[in-house]
Amino acid sequence: MGANTVINSNNIVGLIQRTLNEVDTRLIDHGIRVAFLVSRMMEADGSYTRQEKQDICILSALHDIGAYKTEEIDRMVEFETGDVWEHSIYGYVFLCYLSPLKEWSEAVLFHHTPAKELPRLEPRIKEVAQMISLADRMEIFSRSFRQGKSMEEVRTNAFAFLEEKRERIRYGAMLHDLGKIGIPVEILEFPGKLSTQAMNIMRTHVDITERILGDSVASDVSRIALRHHEKLDGSGYPRGIEGKDMTLEEEIVAASDIVSALLGTRSYKEAFSKERTLSIIQDMAENGKLNPEIISVIQRNFDEIVGEAAENCAPALENYYGIQLEYRRLLVRYLV
Repeated sequence: MGANTVINSNNIVGLIQRTLNEVDTRLIDHGIRVAFLVSRMMEADGSYTRQEKQDICILSALHDIGAYKTEEIDRMVEFETGDVWEHSIYGYVFLCYLSPLKEWSEAVLFHHTPAKELPRLEPRIKEVAQMISLADRMEIFSRSFRQGKSMEEVRTNAFAFLEEKRERIRYGAMLHDLGKIGIPVEILEFPGKLSTQAMNIMRTHVDITERILGDSVASDVSRIALRHHEKLDGSGYPRGIEGKDMTLEEEIVAASDIVSALLGTRSYKEAFSKERTLSIIQDMAENGKLNPEIISVIQRNFDEIVGEAAENCAPALENYYGIQLEYRRLLVRYLV
């Protein structure tokens, strides 16, 4: 390429790449791979114009341009990124005000934001943000192979990460109704609809749980336990928290609690059928109260989930019924 060649879309990426390589080669190498993945997504989609593809590919290559400090780049290339806002904001500001990519720059601002937490965006911007996000995680994951790790090592790390998530959900779920120990039995076992006053007392079980847990339980596990009655639309209790402020783990336990209540026999109701249970949670998802993706998983795997839950609960229930039988036996023996 001659010295008189005009800078254009055909050579600007190479120019930027060599410039940013002077900061850290990881900064743009990662971006180029993400851009390639995004380009394939756009090809599969088939609705993007040639100019849009060109602009979005350049945007994707530069999506982490805000990470200009070594410690930020170190975090950027980790699979689980904690602090994502600083480099996302820097990148957005740069692309918005100092580049011809202003139209698409919000996609970089929100490229680490989960889909359910995205603010109101123009649909195309939202789609690009999600494509960059997916490509970003795919590229980081594939880095393990480029670093010589075996498939088994990658699987082990991935499973360890998922297992840790499952464990935190499990502990949060086990602790979620702990506060009911402080609710009067006559309210817990009332055979009918509770009065407003009684319902207000019942709802304090979450506050009691919070006092019991105190600082003894990890904050994320505690929040899973304490938010099991919250709804995505803010209509839940005790805090009226909306979905944008809830984690996926919290939403999973909130949905599971409702399914458990519907399927369970209570002093005031018989167990609901599978069909009625699925109908109720589907309505709640459609009305913005439960995460529709979680409800979809429950619907597809309902029998397996319920079967596994019953199997896991069997030993505890066996002990419970055994205690009742032993109590009655001793009562008859010593009091009759």
